[in-house]
Amino acid sequence: MCGVNKVNDYFKFDWEQNTWNLIFIRGTIIGGFIANQYLMPNDAVHLAESTVKALEGLGFESPGATFESKEVFTLDFANSWRTILMLIAVIGFFIGGLSAVRGLFPLIFK
Repeated sequence: MCGVNKVNDYFKFDWEQNTWNLIFIRGTIIGGFIANQYLMPNDAVHLAESTVKALEGLGFESPGATFESKEVFTLDFANSWRTILMLIAVIGFFIGGLSAVRGLFPLIFK
């Protein structure tokens, strides 16, 4: 680090004494690569027929055939009443979380 360990004691670290840190990081990287390349399933999630029929009843065109539904990302869905209800729910959860943190946590963690 450009000689900064000569100025500050924080950067004086003996890597030879703590080689287990490097071995752990190397093992994590190799394990992540193996899991990503060889252990990831390629199959799609199979939905039950009752679930597919229920989604078709909600107006989805191709449930079970695609991973992400095109209907969710269209302007027709953005202007529907379901979007307004979901927005109200998200705002409610946000306000509830803020009030819990600001009001209840100081009382619980005195």
